[in-house]
Amino acid sequence: MLGQSTLAIGAAVIPRDARSEEYLPLLAGKRVALFCNHTAKIGEEHLLDLLLKDGQQVTAI
Repeated sequence: MLGQSTLAIGAAVIPRDARSEEYLPLLAGKRVALFCNHTAKIGEEHLLDLLLKDGQQVTAI
């Protein structure tokens, strides 16, 4: 069935940025530069705050 989507109707879409448990381990031990604005929020928390709380080494904003 070419051309048909395999997504379930009504399935919740979770943006990649909200799945921090998947990408934070990839940043461990690395220097992180953040290019964002004030709308870079995950839930009610800004991405910078999330990274700093996780102990990431943010070296540039």
